[in-house]
Amino acid sequence: DTVIVKEVDDDDDKRNPQYIPKKGNFYEHDNRVNSSKDEENDEKSVSETTPVKTVVTKPERKSVTDKWSHDLYDESKQSPISRTELISKYGYDIRNEEGAPKSRRKRRYTRCQVKYTRNWADESAYAKPMALKKMGPRAVKSVTLVRK
Repeated sequence: DTVIVKEVDDDDDKRNPQYIPKKGNFYEHDNRVNSSKDEENDEKSVSETTPVKTVVTKPERKSVTDKWSHDLYDESKQSPISRTELISKYGYDIRNEEGAPKSRRKRRYTRCQVKYTRNWADESAYAKPMALKKMGPRAVKSVTLVRK
């Protein structure tokens, strides 16, 4: 009478805190790991060590087993939006840079009216802006001294 004792891995022994459940409510959502052969082996190993609790599962609906597709996806609407649709939605053609509306309100805390007239192709638009000096009543004119 020899007794065969199997060494159970730490994550397979239910008495060990490192046990990873592979059946029941914890694992029901994940069907990647278990195949039919693995399930049979798991059932045999579990039944030898501990009593098996049978879990009644609901039958899968046909809609779940079929390939899922998005409810709002419409193949006919997958073309680029026409220019008239863009204008009706945004008020101007957003693909065209020159069609953007100008600002309707005055900017606060500015000394002059700022108008955006630059174009992306204009190289001078990327040059450092010149500082505007405002000559007031206390402004002193510069005098050049010449030595003789």
